[in-house]
Amino acid sequence: MISKLENFYQVQKSIGLQMLYVSHNNITEISATVIPDGIKELHLLHNAISYVASNTFLDKMSVSLIDLRYNSLTLLEEAALRLSPRQSPAPLLLLSHNPLECDCGADWLLRAAGAGLSGPMTGGSILPHLGDVGSVQCRLPGLWHGAIVPLIVVQPQQFLCTYRRHCFTLCHCCDFDACDCEQTCPRNCTCYHDHTWTHNVVDCGGGWGSMPSGVPMDVTEAFMDGNNMGILTSHALIGRKNLRVLYLNHSDITAIQNRTFNGLKNLQVLRLDHNKIEALHGFEFIDLHGLRELYLNNNHLRHLSNVSFSSLRAIELLRLDNNYIVTFPVWNLALNPFLLEVSLYHNHWSCECSYLANLRAWLEANRIKATNASLVRCRHNSTGMMGPPVLSDTPLRCDHYVATTRINSLIIHDYVMLLLITAALVLLLVAAAVTVVAYRRRLKLWAVSRYGKRLFEKSSAYVEEREKLFDAFVCHSAKDSTWVCGLMAPELEASGYRLCVAHRDCTAPSAPVAGRAIAESITCSRRIILVLSRGLVDAEWCRYDFKSATVDALRGVKHRHVVVVLLEDVPRSGMDPELGAITRTAGTTLHPRDPRFWEKLRRAMPSLRPRLPQGLTGSMGGKASSRPLVSAEHQNGPSWPLPETKTLGHTSAKSLIINPYWETAVGSNVSEATWCSRNGPDLGAPPWVSSPSKQAPSTSPENEARLVGSPTGSTAEGQDHTYVSVSECGEVRASLLPNNTHSSTLGAKPSPCDVPSGVDRGSAGEKAEGNSRPSAPPLFRRDAPDYLTRSWIFHPPPNEQPPPPGQTYFV
Repeated sequence: MISKLENFYQVQKSIGLQMLYVSHNNITEISATVIPDGIKELHLLHNAISYVASNTFLDKMSVSLIDLRYNSLTLLEEAALRLSPRQSPAPLLLLSHNPLECDCGADWLLRAAGAGLSGPMTGGSILPHLGDVGSVQCRLPGLWHGAIVPLIVVQPQQFLCTYRRHCFTLCHCCDFDACDCEQTCPRNCTCYHDHTWTHNVVDCGGGWGSMPSGVPMDVTEAFMDGNNMGILTSHALIGRKNLRVLYLNHSDITAIQNRTFNGLKNLQVLRLDHNKIEALHGFEFIDLHGLRELYLNNNHLRHLSNVSFSSLRAIELLRLDNNYIVTFPVWNLALNPFLLEVSLYHNHWSCECSYLANLRAWLEANRIKATNASLVRCRHNSTGMMGPPVLSDTPLRCDHYVATTRINSLIIHDYVMLLLITAALVLLLVAAAVTVVAYRRRLKLWAVSRYGKRLFEKSSAYVEEREKLFDAFVCHSAKDSTWVCGLMAPELEASGYRLCVAHRDCTAPSAPVAGRAIAESITCSRRIILVLSRGLVDAEWCRYDFKSATVDALRGVKHRHVVVVLLEDVPRSGMDPELGAITRTAGTTLHPRDPRFWEKLRRAMPSLRPRLPQGLTGSMGGKASSRPLVSAEHQNGPSWPLPETKTLGHTSAKSLIINPYWETAVGSNVSEATWCSRNGPDLGAPPWVSSPSKQAPSTSPENEARLVGSPTGSTAEGQDHTYVSVSECGEVRASLLPNNTHSSTLGAKPSPCDVPSGVDRGSAGEKAEGNSRPSAPPLFRRDAPDYLTRSWIFHPPPNEQPPPPGQTYFV
């Protein structure tokens, strides 16, 4: 007997052999070199062939019959029988009586079997077609335990191979533990896949006390039957979005927790039969919108919620037989439009008259849908005996009893979860409200720092605060000016706040702060920032006017508008009662060493005001200010419009630029301007010193009197003037004041005054022809800081066109 075919001289291309009969031998393998290229028929039946090499028939363009029956082929690769494209019909392949295995590499047999059933193939076929399809059988490994079945009944998803670990080419996390695209089979389980990995099967049947962990994310079928799981926990298989079939039958399951099947949106078959489940509360299958088959038969079901199956929109098969169900309203299954089959037999259906009538009516209307409807019986509650079939012709004896208690208990049971959820929501809202109240300060701080919004503030109070001139008044000691004026004030002013700083804005350099200035500044400010230090306690607070003005002014300020900055730790024992009361009742107390100091300080500040247009802002002493020249009030005569405001200095247009009152300097390029008090008392009109000319200096007393404002006088037209205050120079000498001059409305005492450095002394000695300049008294003291909101009358020279009307400038 021949055991091997050989081609020692390599004559397969030149030999003209067309038919080869080597049947009934002991040949174990064949390859392309042992078969002539011109072969037409090859008979190899009744041998021991177990291996066919790849591309054995690729160059056999004339082959028409390949007989491999009665051999030992178990794995026959597709590449072994691959053919070149041809115009002639595909060859006939005979494979019956071989121990073939239908694994993932043999799925091509289905295509060849399909070609064989449909007849000969022509035109470009690369596989032969099976000629004895009905006789070819194969063994199904794995899940089917080696069952031998005809090839024509094997499904594509049954051609499977096992795996322990697999990483796809495009997966980049396989070197890490938590990698969703890596397929790792759980321990004590067997995993299978098909040729294209479209089917990923996990078999974890037997030996598990709970749901197996580590199930691959791409699993499509999971067989977890035959275990002892008890209670199915929540989110047991979350993330397995491709899972289509889940077997949990015969696993001693007693209960299903809420959202056990959460995330299984593609699940189509769920088998929970032959377990010990006693009740369904309505939340078990809430997310399974694509489920088609649900097996709940052979359980211990006694109670079903009215909404247990309402979310199963695609359900086609529902098995409820062999349970202990009493009063489930089966007519609610009308809400499942695709339901084709439901089994209800072998249950303890109630014989109560009203329920039995509804059950019978539904069964009669759904005889096709209800399988084995003739086996459905009711059970008498009084005797426990089963009655005749519901659909039988025998007259039914129903139980006449009041079912109110039973129905009420069912309603309460169905809605107890809703009541619990409602109660939980109420408790959550109460807890949230308590939390908001307890942490409202932190919430307000967070809202301001994150979004710039202020919570829990009254709109009326906000509107009232906006009317005040300053956002905050900073009360501090002169010893702390470096920190206040160099750090804190620039930080807040850079954010857009308007500050009035005591030793920067309410006094001249090296001069103490007046009490009235403090009181007026507190009244005009939306917040009061008290910088508390040892210097303030030992110096400023010991002055009676400073202390009394501050305490009196703070009595009209709300406590929450007072901010205390503890620059130093001053003990309460070192403070007097008034200062201690202020620090104790202040709305906010801050420490500069606090890491969140600036955040808390901005929180204590008021809301920023809307910014004015760029053209309305003036330059005041070199500092940015949003206080504009608002308008000009014409007291008499024709209208003379207010020129556009320019920056400080000489410009071609008429302008009036005013520095803050604590520096008290006014620059104007309006020619021959004089200032005089308006009609009626003016409590804040500033006195101005004029230098009307640029002639040689003179120091005579008569000329020195001309340094103060005069109601009359003239110089060369178009000359610029500089006006400065005499309020910082002390009292004007009485000898310089004429007897007919009116006194200051503020009651300032006359005192000598040197000419400020900003005034040209050379112009002080000049006299205008035919005119004298009687001196006017100083009308302003440094303790009247509110003159910026007053008004003055500005008179142009008489010879300027248009005729000189009176103009009042509001600052």
